[in-house]
Amino acid sequence: MTPKAKCWELRDPFWRLDFVFGESLFFIRESPGAQPQARLLFPPTTPVELTSSSREITYQPSQDFLLEGALLTLPEGSRIPFMDRAALYPKVGEERCMAHRVGDERTGLFFAEEHLFHDLQVQASYQHTLPWKGFIPRSRIDQLPGTDKKLNSALPFRICIVGDSISAGCNASAVTGVPPLMPPYPELLAEGLRRFRPGEVILENFAVSGTGMKYGVDVVEAVSEDMPDLVIVAYGMNDVGFNPVEDFLAHATRILEVLRARDSEAEIIFISSMLGNPEWVYTPTENFFIFRDALQSLCGPGVILADLSSLWADLLKVKSYHDLTGNGVNHPNDFGHLIYAQFLLDLLGFNSSKH
Repeated sequence: MTPKAKCWELRDPFWRLDFVFGESLFFIRESPGAQPQARLLFPPTTPVELTSSSREITYQPSQDFLLEGALLTLPEGSRIPFMDRAALYPKVGEERCMAHRVGDERTGLFFAEEHLFHDLQVQASYQHTLPWKGFIPRSRIDQLPGTDKKLNSALPFRICIVGDSISAGCNASAVTGVPPLMPPYPELLAEGLRRFRPGEVILENFAVSGTGMKYGVDVVEAVSEDMPDLVIVAYGMNDVGFNPVEDFLAHATRILEVLRARDSEAEIIFISSMLGNPEWVYTPTENFFIFRDALQSLCGPGVILADLSSLWADLLKVKSYHDLTGNGVNHPNDFGHLIYAQFLLDLLGFNSSKH
């Protein structure tokens, strides 16, 4: 069951199968006298293969971890890294601190770019028997007839992505340059389509870190000139804490208008972002769903929504935010990027019997 370096299990999302691949875990010790713990999505029915996020170290049961139900605990002497709960809330101004925690301007959140979170997390692969009871993406390919027709042909298929740092690939291990060098979700999506269709897949990524939906308006003319078969628009993380939803919707509407002016049958996927850290003042959880609903109002023939917000909310009913983040506040880790790609493949019908 040991994963190969280039095996990302794109066709095997946890919400549909009885096998979980590469689920990320971040062990937290609640108090100095406690044992560090982390929770799996499901109670395993087979031995858990637990590795470092790099997949270079394999951890041993009993020696490195104990399993009871879905709960993993680290015994004394374990090689698995962990952090104390208190260390996740540094004082504002300290190293690796992002200001600030909701309701407390003197306390921040533990934050790090590059691969520090990757180094602190581990990956679990295992089988189970319980169904996923949370949000499940369904194929919406019937709403994208042009995409459906093109994907089932041998003709080249061109995807353009506009978005923020998540779409730019931040904190994916290929971007930070550490094993296992998993690409970010846009490249994973393109790789998945290349595996499952006969023709060439061309990816153009216009994403820029730190941007919001307004920036999408600034680049949409350049996107439309590429004459893409499918445009993926992925903003929200940098909008929900700063911009009125009315402005967000107006910018999204303008993007749609520009694309449709160039090609009246242009097809678009709007992504409703993964959630930010619910304890960070700039990513209020309730706003993600308000902005999600605004995007949903634009959907219809040729325009669909990838509701990552709802899936993330259900993941956080089981997992800690630190299990899934690449930087502590607003980026996914490798497992999160994989979820994005698998979600989009599901929407496009590539995890169905049709393909």
